[in-house]
Amino acid sequence: MEPMRGVRVAVIGAGVSGLTAATELISRGANVEIWARERHPRDAQAAAVQEAPLPSDSRAVRPPG
Repeated sequence: MEPMRGVRVAVIGAGVSGLTAATELISRGANVEIWARERHPRDAQAAAVQEAPLPSDSRAVRPPG
């Protein structure tokens, strides 16, 4: 891969794909700035995942008490 020393890049979005792209670009020497709507990386994914109760017959390990 070609080095990108001195190149400025804006990555739009701090989700999994944006952070992966930023990591690759940084490893190649680019100066990366990440732009995201959310305050912290991956906030959109965390907000999209809803907690679902386990079925009563689930064999999942549950904490004592």
